[in-house]
Parts: sequence; C-alpha cells; structure tokens
Amino acid sequence: MMPLTELERFLSGNKRMRRGDLLIRRIERISDYCTQQLASPLTPDAYYQNREILNAATAAIQIIHNLLSEPEQIYERR
Repeated sequence: MMPLTELERFLSGNKRMRRGDLLIRRIERISDYCTQQLASPLTPDAYYQNREILNAATAAIQIIHNLLSEPEQIYERR
C-alpha cells in the first residue's frame, strides 16, 4: 500500500468535495492577486516571483482537480 500524503488525507472522507472546493477557492484568490500584480509595472524580481507563484497555483489547482476526479482509495496510514 502507498503512504497517504497530507493533501490526500485532507481530501479524504465525507467532506472531500467541500474541502477540495474550499482549497481551490483559496488558491484561486492567490492566483488572482498574482495576475493583478503582473498587470501592473513590476521590478524584474517581483515579476519573476509573481509568475512563479501563479504557475505553482495553477499546478496545485490541477492536482486537486485530478485527486477529486479519482475515486477515493484506501491508503496505508503511517
């Protein structure tokens, strides 16, 4: 059996979809903030930082969607 990651633990159980939606909304707020920052003039360092955060937020949302679309599995808890 595979060990359960913290994200998989958080997204398990009967409140799985609700928790996933809440987490996605919070990450989308971060993403929206970074998008707003990128629309204004920034220093090269600030632009790079906001771009990296935006990329990470997009990847996180995709991972959460993937986890929520799969049927919940039983994992070994360590």
